[in-house]
Amino acid sequence: MELSSICFDLEHDLKIHLLQDVEKNSKDDGYKIVDNFLKANPFIVGKLEVSTASPFTSNLLTKYFTVTQIFNNQKNRNEYKITAFNDCPVWVLLEFLTFGDFIKFYEFYYKVMKIKMPISIPILKMLKNLRNACAHNNCLIADLQTNLTFIPAELGIFVSNIKTISKKQRQKKLSCLAMLEFVSTIYALKTIATKTVISKHRKALRSLFTKRMLKHKDYFSGNDLIKSSYDFAYKVFSVL
Repeated sequence: MELSSICFDLEHDLKIHLLQDVEKNSKDDGYKIVDNFLKANPFIVGKLEVSTASPFTSNLLTKYFTVTQIFNNQKNRNEYKITAFNDCPVWVLLEFLTFGDFIKFYEFYYKVMKIKMPISIPILKMLKNLRNACAHNNCLIADLQTNLTFIPAELGIFVSNIKTISKKQRQKKLSCLAMLEFVSTIYALKTIATKTVISKHRKALRSLFTKRMLKHKDYFSGNDLIKSSYDFAYKVFSVL
């Protein structure tokens, strides 16, 4: 539950960072980039068209998009088609994007504008994977094996600065996908979140690691993999 809350807060903070960069950017008015992005990603336009039938989103969509109602002869029903989106600002688009589609827009924006990204795409993708796993109540300790070969450089540097973690432990644990996703989340939290958000999650994580996780520690007394993974994750979150 706590990891899910962190992911949602990070998604919000990422959007705030992006909107602040848009506001400061004199090269784009916040409309053209949306128009170019949607032209390059028609499948996202298709998702938006589905939302036009929803009472929760239809008013906002019809205000900022040109929406036409057509009759589908094959399905024998009226459907909505978005025929223009050049009057849609960035903040409106972000209201409709899934986290995965937001990452696409985030990457598109920073590459087109040639601005340094607050967080790299590989880390955002791992954050998305962890968010989805939490949303589906997946067991995060089901596979703690070390078999990855790609580790984002910034994460290696981040963990190497934690003096309580040895080089051997760092290399081994970062090659585990579950650990890498967890480290990505802590790194993103430390990098872009506000002090208030960090403080909130630091307190919650401490309770998670020192109370809930230890409640039945006797269950895992003979499992060195889980114990070493706990030790590594505890040292990582402690830098917050």
